[in-house]
Amino acid sequence: MDRFLDDGAKIRGNSNLSACAAKNVKKALREAKKNGFDIDDPTSSEIVVDAAAGKKFFHFMTSKCPCITKAIGGQKGFYLLKRKRFLTVPEMGALQGWRREWIDVMLGVDGSEKKLGEAFGDGMSLNILQRLLPRALYTVGLISDLPTDK
Repeated sequence: MDRFLDDGAKIRGNSNLSACAAKNVKKALREAKKNGFDIDDPTSSEIVVDAAAGKKFFHFMTSKCPCITKAIGGQKGFYLLKRKRFLTVPEMGALQGWRREWIDVMLGVDGSEKKLGEAFGDGMSLNILQRLLPRALYTVGLISDLPTDK
């Protein structure tokens, strides 16, 4: 997961927590410590918290990002416990397989991180499409050879 994340020193202003998010982050921190994670250890795994989740749906993952939905992408995304900040829209795009140059172009066209975050949450990962679409075309007979993975 770390390879998709930007250097924290470059990111400012996306660590403000709502009351609900603060409660979920504290809960995740307690659970992580209870399970032996040391978030201050630079070699430890990143913990990704669904900070906006309600009590019934609260969860967090280690070294993985949960599914980015349209709603989560349009908000601040997931909270990174070790980095003490939310995912950025370019990071959400990187997780979906988009190159940083493309993300910068899309942000330059409209400038709306909210809209682009929603699009990343409403879309499908490029790596999944690259494997799925050729197989679907082969299955329905539109291409004659089963493609090989790259």
